[in-house]
Amino acid sequence: MRRILLSFDGLGIQDVPELLHRLPKTRRFVETAKLIPLDTGVLRSSQAIWAELLTGEPWHRNGCYGYAHPCKSLNELEISNEKDLYSRVQLLKNEAKQSRSVLINVPLLKPNSSSRVWLSDGSFPTNILVSPSELLRDASFQEYKPHAYSHVAGVLGIRNIMAYRCVESEQLRLSCTLNLLSRTDWQRAIWRVSLFDELSHLIGLRFLGAEDLRITETLQHFLNALDDGLSQLFEQSQIEIFIISSYSHEKCLQRLNLNKLLAHGRFLTIDYDVQEFRDGTQRVAAMSAIREGTTGPALMRSSEGRLRTAATQAASPVYGCVLINSRVWFEDGLVDAAEHAATSQHVYVYLKKILDNRFGAAAKIEVNPQPLSERTGRPCPELIISIDGVDLIDVEDPGLLDTFPPRTMHSPSGFLAVPAKYTNSPDLLKPTQLVEILNEF
Repeated sequence: MRRILLSFDGLGIQDVPELLHRLPKTRRFVETAKLIPLDTGVLRSSQAIWAELLTGEPWHRNGCYGYAHPCKSLNELEISNEKDLYSRVQLLKNEAKQSRSVLINVPLLKPNSSSRVWLSDGSFPTNILVSPSELLRDASFQEYKPHAYSHVAGVLGIRNIMAYRCVESEQLRLSCTLNLLSRTDWQRAIWRVSLFDELSHLIGLRFLGAEDLRITETLQHFLNALDDGLSQLFEQSQIEIFIISSYSHEKCLQRLNLNKLLAHGRFLTIDYDVQEFRDGTQRVAAMSAIREGTTGPALMRSSEGRLRTAATQAASPVYGCVLINSRVWFEDGLVDAAEHAATSQHVYVYLKKILDNRFGAAAKIEVNPQPLSERTGRPCPELIISIDGVDLIDVEDPGLLDTFPPRTMHSPSGFLAVPAKYTNSPDLLKPTQLVEILNEF
């Protein structure tokens, strides 16, 4: 039996009825499925959630807690990918050695021409967008371009342009995906449709139910093509499809800079002189390409690289994550191993008091359960913070966005649609359980 894990990231369980209304041919195959709520806890980053889905291990064991991680210093970040995981990918593991897995637009995963047919999700720098290279003999694969920077572009006032481009890109990805899945040399596939996530950022909540959007006709054209392709896959008896959304969206009420809170508590020192901010050359180039014009560096400056590490005990270099500036991990670290636990406790007590007073039950803090002595040598957060309706700012985020909160933000709730025949499926799902569930089925 072939298996496909189809991801509709960005949609919540409440969006399923409207989605199926837009996919009438597919609806008859899916409406009998069991919908299981997915709870991602404090994780809101797609990379961190997908790391738990792919490995079956929690963030503090699999090594991924966000889109990036610090290396030799809190001021030096690298984009996270599969090679950074402590645990091996187990999700829909391909047991047939003579066939390749099909991986479409999946965070973290890298190309491997011997075992994978792979289309990039665009989340980390690489010159390879399609693998293996022989796929490029087909013109449609030559045109394949994963899209990125869409929500930043939207905040900068080109939402309508980006919405059309996102639909066009997903339409091309759909064509490539159906091409690959029509072949016979695969047993396992993970196919992630990211359009719903992007349109939620650009347009807002419940866009599927709106009839008066500028992109309504273009979007429905894509949904019709998706409906045709999915219904044909569902009709094949040798193919089994599970549908997942690893997170949904909620309205963003405000933004909060954790590093400013830490600075106020004298745990962190950062230079906020805008003249010394890094310009983020790659980000500027990407935005200029998207806008087909020039984007000034002033619009895209960030505070990345501006921590004064000699006077910083803790910082949030990655979304929602608070790391100790430990000498165990960082060349320019400040906190000795003997002081690590006490410093972590002081930071926790300080942040918890502020967040509880300001946000109450909407604020959640998860403490790393592993003692320092049991961890690997790579930096790992002491705390991960999540606040309902509040988008958290880290040092990578452009300062311009401080006063322009996004329309929506990721919500730590998704769903898994399981074929009705699997009557022993759970009533609530954690990301780390997916590997075991799919392997058991």
